[in-house]
Amino acid sequence: AIEPLIDVIKSENELRVRQLAARLVAEAGPGGPEQMKRAVVTEVIVEKRARLLEVIDTVTPDLRAELGQCLHDASPRIRRAAFQLFERLRRDDLIDLVLPLTRHGQPAVARAAIRALAPLRTSASVEALSKILGATADSRLATLCCQALGRSEHPAAVDALVGVLKARRFAFFGSRWGLEVQATAAAALQQIPHPRAAKMLARFAKKDRLVWLRAAPK
Repeated sequence: AIEPLIDVIKSENELRVRQLAARLVAEAGPGGPEQMKRAVVTEVIVEKRARLLEVIDTVTPDLRAELGQCLHDASPRIRRAAFQLFERLRRDDLIDLVLPLTRHGQPAVARAAIRALAPLRTSASVEALSKILGATADSRLATLCCQALGRSEHPAAVDALVGVLKARRFAFFGSRWGLEVQATAAAALQQIPHPRAAKMLARFAKKDRLVWLRAAPK
């Protein structure tokens, strides 16, 4: 019964029907996960492959090889489905598959990789985002990192955000980060429910009124 069920998943538009078929594949026996994984890596029609990716974690969480392959696929549709799969799996041991993509030559791929790290909200994901923030010179990626660190609500994110706020500005040469990035870092600090975040934010607000005004909720 596994092969017909996989065919249903490939052809059916309705997500709930595909989820039901995936549950039946999982219950069909030990061959289900292997056949499902084989279908994901061998299917050549983009839409069918994407449909499989959208429910494959219902069948098995053991998807490191398949996820790694799909994250590097030439199709934006497949990459998007792979990033969504990564978010659903919520596994720190898969972060190393996403990290190289944050330095991808295509800005859209790099931004998608950073956004995919945000929902994990773990120490490992916060550490990864902090490293990206510390290494990048792209203000758009820095802004995304700050937003992701704020959404994590993790105390470990405080140091990275404070580092952005402490970046010095010079009269003639500017600074590493503009006001918009620093304002995003300040707004992100407000999202972290930890006493140190509030303390550092209050201290910085006294020093730089302009950044504080830009970060304040409208």
